[in-house]
Amino acid sequence: MAVFALSFTLVAAAQEGGSTAKADAAAKSPKAAPKAVQPQQPVIDMNRAYADEQFRPGVVAYQRGYFNDAVLQFEKALSYKSDDTLIKYWLGRAYYRSGLEANAVDQWQSIIDAGKATALLQTQTEIIRNRRGVFAEMAPPERFVQSGEYPGRAGGNLFFNRPSSIAPQGDGSCWIIAYGSNELVRVDLNGLAREHLRGPVGGFDRPFDALDLGPSGFYVSEFMADRIVRTSREGAVLASFGSKGMGDGQLLGPQYLAQGDGGYIYVTEYGNRRVSKFDADGNFIFSFGQATGDFEGFRAPTGIVEYKGRVYVADSFQKRLAVFDTSGNFISYLAEGFLAAPEGISVFSDDVLLIADTKGVKTLDLATETVRTLADFSKSSSRITRAVVGTNGDVLAVDFDQSRVVVLSDVTAMYSGFLVQTERIRSDAYPTVTLEVSVQDRFHRPIAGLDSRNFLVTEKGKDAAAYQFLGSADANTDSDVSILADDTLAMGKYRADLRKATMDLVAAHAGRGNIRFVTSGRDPAVIAENDPTGIAKAAASATFSQNSRFDLGLRLASASLVSADARRRAVVFVTQGSPNDKAFSRYSMSELAAYLANNGIRFYAITMNNAPPSAAITYLCAQTGGGVYYLYRPEGIAPVIEDIRTAKTGTYYMQYTASFPTDFGKRYLEVSVQAFVGKRSGRDDLGYFAPLQF
Repeated sequence: MAVFALSFTLVAAAQEGGSTAKADAAAKSPKAAPKAVQPQQPVIDMNRAYADEQFRPGVVAYQRGYFNDAVLQFEKALSYKSDDTLIKYWLGRAYYRSGLEANAVDQWQSIIDAGKATALLQTQTEIIRNRRGVFAEMAPPERFVQSGEYPGRAGGNLFFNRPSSIAPQGDGSCWIIAYGSNELVRVDLNGLAREHLRGPVGGFDRPFDALDLGPSGFYVSEFMADRIVRTSREGAVLASFGSKGMGDGQLLGPQYLAQGDGGYIYVTEYGNRRVSKFDADGNFIFSFGQATGDFEGFRAPTGIVEYKGRVYVADSFQKRLAVFDTSGNFISYLAEGFLAAPEGISVFSDDVLLIADTKGVKTLDLATETVRTLADFSKSSSRITRAVVGTNGDVLAVDFDQSRVVVLSDVTAMYSGFLVQTERIRSDAYPTVTLEVSVQDRFHRPIAGLDSRNFLVTEKGKDAAAYQFLGSADANTDSDVSILADDTLAMGKYRADLRKATMDLVAAHAGRGNIRFVTSGRDPAVIAENDPTGIAKAAASATFSQNSRFDLGLRLASASLVSADARRRAVVFVTQGSPNDKAFSRYSMSELAAYLANNGIRFYAITMNNAPPSAAITYLCAQTGGGVYYLYRPEGIAPVIEDIRTAKTGTYYMQYTASFPTDFGKRYLEVSVQAFVGKRSGRDDLGYFAPLQF
């Protein structure tokens, strides 16, 4: 230290203009008192240091799914640095994943009010605030704009020609029925043709419409061959029915298809001006469409759909819809005077039909009989023959004359874009970093079908090195399920039913993932996990009490799922139908719904009687994408597990090599992820810490 002090004195003297010799003389002079100049010590901000000590563990806890622990750490950090924007932001993230959305919005709004918020944070806050408020209860949007297009031809390449109909798929792709090129073409979310099905030997003969039968294949109407063929998903013809003619079971110009309850098939015949109905094996049942009583008869029947026990048939010449019961008895006309030349019909939302009206896409509200225009193509040479709701909530409009499929998105979605959330960052193998990213729309609906072309990962504005897209969580159909037992006193008489429901679920799950049994009593607990015998004993020995706490039980059942690797997560509540009056003593219904939805957990209810469950149970199912099932329905409750396994997650994995120093694991490292499809996009900025090095 003495050497340092001396050196500092000499430097200081030199800076004051004196020479080394003068400095020496002054030091030797008896009149000159020696002055020891002490070096300036850096000022340490202890509050900053204490805040950082709490911040790092908070980030690590968040990345591991321990959101309550993260909240505590960030609150401690904020007690030392109350104005720290980064800590507030992370506290808001932890609140959000804990289901406390109001607290999250408050934290982010304080950043906005201080003028320190990025445009991204303002947009994310607005989406979440609107989703929690009145906008969450609004009816589906009434105006759509073009957000993308799947062209039939591009760069001299022909993908498909003159499409007449379309069948969306759960993975975000769609099958386009190409009347002009005699094939079915599967196009992915980015418009790339992935598969071509050309049907029987010699190909399809002007395919017009198709019914998607899932793994079993398709029914395809052939307009020129006057028949319906059933194909496998690889295009092999399995069966066919119908032949050219006007008799029973014969067809003339079959166009649109619809499938009703019981597997019955309806087909509109343009040439015979009627609708024919067949069973699932192709056996003729009956036809209808001739003039009878108040029904004037069809002139040009086109689109058809069965919905809630009614059959709706469009007539492009008479410019209206005719309504029948499932036995072909005429009921009424709809939308007279509001349609130009209706063709394909599909279901848009509850009690609302979607109509391709040649020069536009319209909706028909069945309750009010109101017709509204979603999209107008009157200024183009388009002919819209079919419009359906795609997997991601967009409307796919088939343009026959311009050989394209137009992607339509509601104007609000175009404005707000996607809500992109980096849910987890794994840095254990640093510098290799793995991201788990969810992409949703403003209604919490996951966006399916994205691939490497739909993401951009950057570090401080530069493309991440060695970026790899690892795929979608949808590829893994394992599921992580918590069975939550209703142990209210009212459930006591259903002990045997509780055991049956539990074992039916365990059998259907078949060990593909994790499954556990959770009680919701005064002290909720996980009783058994991944042990069918133990779970059966737990269900058989369940106790019932007036102190049952549904909210605590649901939080425990959900917390067991949050940190799981399986992205298909669900809580299945086995109940007599209604929680007790202590059900929401600590956590409100909206907080529970947010906790589930914000962590990708679906809520299902298995009821012991066929009566509708309470409004609270119905709300939780609706907000999380789950459903209500009656234990003793004919098909049983095994479909609950199948529904969980096939549900979209909207979660994607990607990996890159980090390029910044870690300061032995103490430096906060940032990463940005952007997702985009057509004209819609969204981004998330987050960070992490590398492992500590000692």
